[in-house]
Amino acid sequence: MSVASAFLKRVGIFYIMSHKLVLAWMAGALLMLGGSWITGNLEATVGVTTPAYYLALAAAFVLFLLSGLCWIAVATAAKGHWKF
Repeated sequence: MSVASAFLKRVGIFYIMSHKLVLAWMAGALLMLGGSWITGNLEATVGVTTPAYYLALAAAFVLFLLSGLCWIAVATAAKGHWKF
């Protein structure tokens, strides 16, 4: 057992959630980061055609939707781990 896995096991994130859930959670965060990066840099300036602008806007929207799906999947899968 490596030092990093011993630390994470002590922290408890892998006790609460499996590796696949953690990866899906982080994938959702990266998708959200990508979508916000695209929308943050999106400008209708000289040299940007209207179809390219709307294509980038649609790509960012799809990234936001996929990140939401990842987080919803993690939330529903992790629901059984906690007893309230």
